[in-house]
Amino acid sequence: DRLRNWLYMSPYHLDESTVLGYLKILNKWKPKILRGYPSSLYLLARIARLHKIQIPSLKVAFTASEVLSDEYRNEIETAFNIRVFDHYGQAEITAMLHECEQHSGMHILEDYAYTELLPSDTPNQFRLIATNLFNESMPLIRYDTGDLVVPEVNECSCGRNFRLIRKII
Repeated sequence: DRLRNWLYMSPYHLDESTVLGYLKILNKWKPKILRGYPSSLYLLARIARLHKIQIPSLKVAFTASEVLSDEYRNEIETAFNIRVFDHYGQAEITAMLHECEQHSGMHILEDYAYTELLPSDTPNQFRLIATNLFNESMPLIRYDTGDLVVPEVNECSCGRNFRLIRKII
């Protein structure tokens, strides 16, 4: 996408040969940002480390659409010597959560959506219910995302006053 200066690479059918080709393209293109599924970026990072391939232009990675495990985060950060920031949202665009620079959990973007955490059948896990504040044509009101979250009880040291989520189930 030349307009946005984005390069799309398929996350499907990834094998060592495909990933090596992607790494070669990335080194030639010199991106500053990686964005993708945690599992795809993990595979990219693992094969890069295995073949001792660096992408020195990279500054940061953003992940979304899957739960980011500690193993995946560590591999991506180690292989590319960058920080990884996780993001949560859905196709229905009702709620949005982001990690900040402190990595103390994911901030609920309360200015984007009215977000409720309702008790579930499991202690300390809550249903994520949200109403987007910007969709005027077809708002989803009190939309049940179907996702369970574990709230973070501590405040983030970044100074933002948004509630934190420790974990998405």
